[in-house]
Amino acid sequence: MMKSTIFLIIAFSCLAAIGQINLEKTYDEGMVNRVDLEFSGEKYYLLDQSTNQVKLYNADHTAWKTIPLPTLAGPLDVTISHLSENKINADNNIEIAYSYYTEDGEIVFNSRIVSEEGTVLLNVSDASSIEVSEIPGLPVKIIALIDDENSSTKVFSVPDFTLENTYSSENIIYDGYITRVNLENSGEKYYQLDELNNQVKLYNVNHTTWKTIDLFPMEGTIYLKIDHVSENIINADAKIEVAYTYYDESFYIEGKISNEDGTVLFTLPNAYLIEVDKISGLSNKLIVVFYDLTYLFSSKVYTLPSLAVEGAYGDGEVVRVKLENAGEKYYIGDVLTNQAKLYNADHTLWKTINLPVTSGASLVGITHLSEAVINIDSPVEIAYVTSDNEARIIDDTGSSLLIVENALGIYTSQMAGLPNKLIVTMDGFPETSKVYGLPTTTLGLQKENPVEAAFTIYPNPTNHILTIESKNTTLKNFMITSVLGKIVKEVKQTSQSLTIDVSDLNPGTYFMKGQTMNGVIFNYKIIIY
Repeated sequence: MMKSTIFLIIAFSCLAAIGQINLEKTYDEGMVNRVDLEFSGEKYYLLDQSTNQVKLYNADHTAWKTIPLPTLAGPLDVTISHLSENKINADNNIEIAYSYYTEDGEIVFNSRIVSEEGTVLLNVSDASSIEVSEIPGLPVKIIALIDDENSSTKVFSVPDFTLENTYSSENIIYDGYITRVNLENSGEKYYQLDELNNQVKLYNVNHTTWKTIDLFPMEGTIYLKIDHVSENIINADAKIEVAYTYYDESFYIEGKISNEDGTVLFTLPNAYLIEVDKISGLSNKLIVVFYDLTYLFSSKVYTLPSLAVEGAYGDGEVVRVKLENAGEKYYIGDVLTNQAKLYNADHTLWKTINLPVTSGASLVGITHLSEAVINIDSPVEIAYVTSDNEARIIDDTGSSLLIVENALGIYTSQMAGLPNKLIVTMDGFPETSKVYGLPTTTLGLQKENPVEAAFTIYPNPTNHILTIESKNTTLKNFMITSVLGKIVKEVKQTSQSLTIDVSDLNPGTYFMKGQTMNGVIFNYKIIIY
């Protein structure tokens, strides 16, 4: 009876909290990032530039760990590009990828990957950036951009950090960075732009040359960039299609889509950006942003594979979304009228929402639009920033949900099975952050769970014994955390079957995170009543 009473109190408290945006924490030492670590769960981290330390915090914002970053003498700037527990290697220690530079007469770059114990796992001299490349279905790779004459690229395997290949910067004018893709038919490939010869060079997974594709920019082009490479996203054949944009000395901009046979499928005058927009459950669309010499942006949406114009937007850069209740929509932030203009899937006008700003200020941009991410209700919620450094959230009824002064940016953090959060970047030196709690949880984002079918967990919900039975693999360790990330149960043993007494836990929602002997991470939501 006591447990049932407590559960009702908790449920009532949750209902009472709907609609509230509450400030949870102000981080004064730097810009904070939120992560859902593979084993330890929800955490926050920031870089303390004054000490070159990474400071990690629990879901309730209490201090968790402090990790020094080894650097050369006199670093001027440090940038963290990745933090995880076992994406880089199989242990549960935190690994951090970061880059920094020093200046002693000349700027010298360096990039490293270190463990929380201070071990330098990889040191790449002269690397101005380092990326952990994660593509579903493919092994993780490390890609480092080298600060040589035109920027070459090194690719490393993990967990052994073997150098697989160095891509030369020969024939590169501006940027020789390698892009890794998983093509629809041909699988893992790498591609690089050869600017001197107006070509895209594609390489196999073993880094041998696969194909060279000619591009056709206009004569006198001084800058060329690749926007998209695929096999059958733009049209149904198996030929490689490349979308690219370029400009000349007069800053005339143009774009093209051509295939590996040299056929130009589409020429797009004034095209600034060519994007294939992919949203789960919806058909792919081509969105092109135009920018002309009158300094105005416009957009067009094209049907694939016909490349027929569906909709044209003359007043800004259009964004496509899938709203939780209303479905497929398009929106534009009109900086001239300080309005959000929303359109239906057929591009007819749906709603026009005034975005309040202080006198003399104007809209800079919309950073988030949804129906049920910020509040559990049906009105559209819009987060945006203004020219006088204010971050605001309003809904389409005109209600103001949040105003934060001296803010540079505002965005929502949505992670599967975790409460949604709002993170605001504050102006200053260093830039700092505020984290706000929201009365919603993202359940729609489903994590890949490759061992879900291999386990049976029962009963769930439960108020006494929880049993985990394995069909074909072995558990190494696991833990149960509260929705705030606090560890309430932790078991470290090797077994194919476990029983856990949870009768001492208060009613509510918990998350069980575990790991198998081969390093696969799994997550389950459990209910205690």
